[in-house]
Amino acid sequence: MSLRLFADHCVPNAVCHALREAGHEVLLLRENMPSDSEDAQVLA
Repeated sequence: MSLRLFADHCVPNAVCHALREAGHEVLLLRENMPSDSEDAQVLA
C-alpha cells in the first residue's frame, strides 16, 4: 500500500526522500509553489 502525501516547508528533505524511497508519492510545496505562500493559497 502506498500513500499520496503533501509536504510543506516544515517537512525535512530527508523525510520526503525516505518516504519516496519507501514507494510513497510525495508532493512538495517547495517544488510547486513559493514556500512563503499563504495557507489559503496552499489549500486551494
